[in-house]
Amino acid sequence: MYHSSAPIMKLTAVAMTPEESVLEHTRAPIVRHLSVLLLFCLLTAVMVAPLVANPVSLTPGWEGDNLICIRLFWWAKHALVDLRSSPFFDPSSYFPAGHTVVNGEMFPATTFLGVPLTVLWGPVVAYNVTLLLTFVITGFGTYLWIGQLTGSPAGGVVAGVVAAFLPFRFAHLVGHLHMMSTHWVPLALYSFDSFLERKQVGWAVALGVTTALVALSSWYYAYSIALMLPLYAAVRSRPWREQWTPAWWRGVGVAGVSAAVLVAPFLVPYLVLRSHGGLTRTIGEMESWSINFYDFFLPNRLNPAFSAFVLRWFPVEASQWVERGVALGYVAILLAIVACMHRRRHPAMRALLVVWAVSFAIALGPSFHLGDRPVLVPLPRPLVAVTAKTLELWPSLARVRADVLNQQSVAIPLPSLFLFAFVPLTNGMRVMARFGMWTGLMTAGLAGWGTVVLLGAVRRRAGDRRWVPVAVVAVLCTLILAESRSEIVMMALSPRPVDQWLARQRPDGAVIDLPLEQTFRPLQNYYKTVHQQPTAFGPAEDGFMPKIFDVRKAALADFPSAASVAALHDWQVRRVLFTPAEIPNWPHYKQRIDATPGLTFEGEIGGVLVYDVK
Repeated sequence: MYHSSAPIMKLTAVAMTPEESVLEHTRAPIVRHLSVLLLFCLLTAVMVAPLVANPVSLTPGWEGDNLICIRLFWWAKHALVDLRSSPFFDPSSYFPAGHTVVNGEMFPATTFLGVPLTVLWGPVVAYNVTLLLTFVITGFGTYLWIGQLTGSPAGGVVAGVVAAFLPFRFAHLVGHLHMMSTHWVPLALYSFDSFLERKQVGWAVALGVTTALVALSSWYYAYSIALMLPLYAAVRSRPWREQWTPAWWRGVGVAGVSAAVLVAPFLVPYLVLRSHGGLTRTIGEMESWSINFYDFFLPNRLNPAFSAFVLRWFPVEASQWVERGVALGYVAILLAIVACMHRRRHPAMRALLVVWAVSFAIALGPSFHLGDRPVLVPLPRPLVAVTAKTLELWPSLARVRADVLNQQSVAIPLPSLFLFAFVPLTNGMRVMARFGMWTGLMTAGLAGWGTVVLLGAVRRRAGDRRWVPVAVVAVLCTLILAESRSEIVMMALSPRPVDQWLARQRPDGAVIDLPLEQTFRPLQNYYKTVHQQPTAFGPAEDGFMPKIFDVRKAALADFPSAASVAALHDWQVRRVLFTPAEIPNWPHYKQRIDATPGLTFEGEIGGVLVYDVK
């Protein structure tokens, strides 16, 4: 039988030797922790050098979700500091009706905490610095967590390097701030293990707060931690008869209350919107993002050494790497295998393995895929009828039922299908491959444990030569970083002169860029942070478009008709902007605009034509 403290003490006795690492014989933990924190800052500066070099006018990715994230940093600061109003409602979008911001994620654990950065340096720098911090804190938090589990800071460092620089994180660096916000997860696990060791209320509160921060950084991570943390806790806490004491249950209650108090103010508006039919996806959408089981074992698509190989042999994964980039890394996998061969009976190891297996299965999506296609099992005609009849019990699975009837076969179901049918809020999820973050984090933990085993073997052979284990850790980290190295696409951001001019004008109506192709460009999100004027539409590429979006889009489909100009007038649009360089067949389009009553040319600013709506 295992007591929670015994395994750590045992491993400490094995791993904590003067020769294992410079880290182990540093007597003051605070000095050791600060040294490791500095190490992750330096590694981040190397691995994400293009962003570190110019965080003011560059940002990772192309014109897309990165710009809506920048807008959210601006909005958090604008609502809380400038307007001192509710951040859940933006009166300047879809003017004059306003916009419920919860149609997209708000990322309050990042955007709200980033308000001081936004006040000081603006939303672009705040967004970029936050991205960099996610690398540092993910690595450092994993170091604390695995270092505590194994009793080996060296194992914690290797685990932190794996977690911080997972290919999954580089895949989402192009604009998925919520997926980059992995940094609170290892801290939540560290808080849980600390609570398990001590049963102290302070650690229970820390567990609740860090869990809430996970939830408030991404609703995907909120959903996943609601499944994965209890699973980890249940397996990690064995033997239950010894661990589940009154102090345990009191702490669990304190953690739950702490998390609920922080999450509830943000969750309620989403639940209200959901009750009105919003924030839902179909099983077809989820199915379209299913991945193959071998995707976890592909090389890093963004690494120049592997890019051509993945592009040739796995073109779907290569083209959709942002959402399918779940590669674990071969060094990390080998270290994890070493750990499983030597420590698999340890209760903490079992917890890592169970969460690894469950998150892996969920990440595959609703059905088993090979070659980017579902594997279908033919059914006898009577069984087709029975299966179709059974599926009628779940209207949300109508697409699955139709496929069974049409194809006379059934796809091999996986856990995500059952979650979609039975677990509330699952139908708000689109890409279950995002559970791959948990698979990657558990792999990092196992790799840290494998490092401890490897260092034990090295110590027995190297004797008193202290530099040998240090060199082993350095080589492991170098190999991991070499695999994780990724080419980072960067885009330049600079304000348009017309937006700077608009920022100096008194708000007396809304602004819109036309034609609609320009209205819906993600760059409009960035322009909004500059001119800060009311707009006829809301955030471009919002997560769930409101009904008013479709109404206004239809009203402007035939612009510049008289009816469309009348609609602009009804929406209190004051200025319409046109960028000739971005509009095909501009001379003909301009001729139609100039012939339309109600539009008066005001002037040209930096290549953008400004028209007044009269």
